[in-house]
Amino acid sequence: MQTLTHENAQAIRPTSHILIEVNVPRANTGPVELVLKKCCSDLGDILLARDDARDKKSIRYTVLLSSAEEDRIRRHVNVLIAALKNGLISFSFSYVPLLAEIEIPPYQVLTHAFPLKERGSECYVSFLKPHAFYVSRSQDYLLDDDQLAWISQNHAQCHVL
Repeated sequence: MQTLTHENAQAIRPTSHILIEVNVPRANTGPVELVLKKCCSDLGDILLARDDARDKKSIRYTVLLSSAEEDRIRRHVNVLIAALKNGLISFSFSYVPLLAEIEIPPYQVLTHAFPLKERGSECYVSFLKPHAFYVSRSQDYLLDDDQLAWISQNHAQCHVL
């Protein structure tokens, strides 16, 4: 993980990642979350984020695959298809060229939301770190000047994964 600053923003080269987004109706989150945690633990992947889905009726879990090995993806798909057949979830895979973790000091009060400008960018609320979120970019370049300024103004740290 590399720390991103204004000084090194042009030098850091992004690494591509595969994310799995799992949307779960609120009533099913308990059992599905346990299965996701176990699957991630068994495979060495990361249950990266948990936040409201776009429809606000369900929770979106985001899993970061630690590699793109076919067997790893197949094992996740087998678990997800079983839940899908039972009507518990919907899911999708996405490829992102850039994934950054942004950590905000616990005392910091945000004055405005992180600026997401491009289509295909997403923000994910961290599952394990209460003062962090993740930003994915669909373009193969790093954060722009407004985003770097937001990080600086909010005394945050940014790490490229």
